[in-house]
Amino acid sequence: MIRTLIRRTLIDDIHAKEPARLVDSCGCKMGTAFVGVGLLVSTVWYGWQRHLSTLPFRTMVLRVITWSVAAGFAGKMVGILIFRMRSR
Repeated sequence: MIRTLIRRTLIDDIHAKEPARLVDSCGCKMGTAFVGVGLLVSTVWYGWQRHLSTLPFRTMVLRVITWSVAAGFAGKMVGILIFRMRSR
Protein backbone atom coordinates (compact mmCIF):
# COMPACT_ATOMS: atom_id res chain seq x y z
CA MET A 1 0.00 0.00 0.00
CA ILE A 2 2.67 2.51 0.99
CA ARG A 3 4.88 1.35 -1.88
CA THR A 4 2.06 1.95 -4.36
CA LEU A 5 1.40 5.41 -2.90
CA ILE A 6 5.08 6.35 -3.16
CA ARG A 7 5.28 5.04 -6.72
CA ARG A 8 2.14 6.90 -7.73
CA THR A 9 3.19 10.20 -6.20
CA LEU A 10 6.94 10.26 -6.78
CA ILE A 11 7.92 8.18 -9.79
CA ASP A 12 4.82 8.63 -11.92
CA ASP A 13 4.84 12.40 -11.38
CA ILE A 14 8.46 12.67 -12.48
CA HIS A 15 7.98 10.54 -15.61
CA ALA A 16 4.60 11.96 -16.65
CA LYS A 17 4.25 12.65 -20.37
CA GLU A 18 2.03 15.69 -19.98
CA PRO A 19 3.62 19.07 -19.29
CA ALA A 20 3.74 20.34 -15.72
CA ARG A 21 0.61 22.20 -14.71
CA LEU A 22 0.66 25.31 -12.58
CA VAL A 23 -1.77 23.60 -10.18
CA ASP A 24 1.00 21.23 -9.05
CA SER A 25 3.54 24.00 -8.44
CA CYS A 26 2.87 24.37 -4.71
CA GLY A 27 3.51 20.72 -3.83
CA CYS A 28 0.18 20.28 -2.03
CA LYS A 29 -0.54 16.84 -3.46
CA MET A 30 2.88 15.52 -2.47
CA GLY A 31 2.70 17.20 0.94
CA THR A 32 -0.63 15.52 1.63
CA ALA A 33 0.75 12.13 0.65
CA PHE A 34 3.79 12.61 2.90
CA VAL A 35 1.61 13.74 5.83
CA GLY A 36 -0.52 10.61 5.43
CA VAL A 37 2.49 8.30 5.38
CA GLY A 38 4.17 10.20 8.22
CA LEU A 39 1.04 10.05 10.34
CA LEU A 40 0.58 6.35 9.71
CA VAL A 41 4.22 5.40 10.35
CA SER A 42 4.65 7.57 13.45
CA THR A 43 1.35 6.39 14.93
CA VAL A 44 2.34 2.75 14.45
CA TRP A 45 5.83 3.41 15.83
CA TYR A 46 4.73 5.27 18.95
CA GLY A 47 1.79 2.90 19.44
CA TRP A 48 4.26 0.04 19.52
CA GLN A 49 6.59 2.00 21.81
CA ARG A 50 3.75 2.78 24.20
CA HIS A 51 4.10 -0.60 25.87
CA LEU A 52 7.91 -0.55 25.82
CA SER A 53 8.51 3.02 26.91
CA THR A 54 7.77 5.23 29.90
CA LEU A 55 6.88 8.25 27.76
CA PRO A 56 3.58 9.89 28.73
CA PHE A 57 0.72 9.70 26.26
CA ARG A 58 0.77 13.47 25.70
CA THR A 59 4.42 13.35 24.69
CA MET A 60 3.74 10.58 22.21
CA VAL A 61 0.86 12.54 20.66
CA LEU A 62 3.09 15.60 20.38
CA ARG A 63 5.79 13.55 18.68
CA VAL A 64 3.31 12.05 16.22
CA ILE A 65 2.12 15.56 15.33
CA THR A 66 5.70 16.80 15.03
CA TRP A 67 6.71 13.97 12.69
CA SER A 68 3.58 14.46 10.60
CA VAL A 69 4.26 18.18 10.17
CA ALA A 70 7.90 17.46 9.31
CA ALA A 71 6.78 14.89 6.73
CA GLY A 72 4.37 17.43 5.24
CA PHE A 73 7.15 19.99 4.94
CA ALA A 74 9.40 17.43 3.26
CA GLY A 75 6.56 16.50 0.90
CA LYS A 76 6.02 20.13 -0.05
CA MET A 77 9.71 20.50 -0.87
CA VAL A 78 9.74 17.29 -2.93
CA GLY A 79 6.57 18.36 -4.76
CA ILE A 80 8.04 21.74 -5.63
CA LEU A 81 11.29 20.13 -6.82
CA ILE A 82 9.37 17.65 -8.99
CA PHE A 83 7.37 20.52 -10.50
CA ARG A 84 10.58 22.38 -11.32
CA MET A 85 12.15 19.27 -12.85
CA ARG A 86 9.10 18.66 -15.03
CA SER A 87 8.73 22.27 -16.15
CA ARG A 88 12.21 22.46 -17.68
